[in-house]
Amino acid sequence: MTEPRAWKLTVGGIVQGVGYRAFVSRKAKSYDLAGYVKNEDDGTVTIFVQGPEDEVHAFVEEIRRPPFPAKVSYIKRKETTSDSNLREFIVVYR
Repeated sequence: MTEPRAWKLTVGGIVQGVGYRAFVSRKAKSYDLAGYVKNEDDGTVTIFVQGPEDEVHAFVEEIRRPPFPAKVSYIKRKETTSDSNLREFIVVYR
């Protein structure tokens, strides 16, 4: 079995207080991906996601187009090391 691809994403735009984390979580679960989504103090959202490369790519494309009133202005993507302890996708609340 191949090692899952893992990315850390920083998403900017209108992404806090508009249901974006719940949207991201639903999409990740629909692709059976593992990771988390959380709000940051600067108004961005951080996503750590891992899974098969094709599914991760498709997931990233889908989260670019959230339902209104959320709006994604940019997604910065950095490949990182996968975490074998992560088995599901969660929303992190602070």
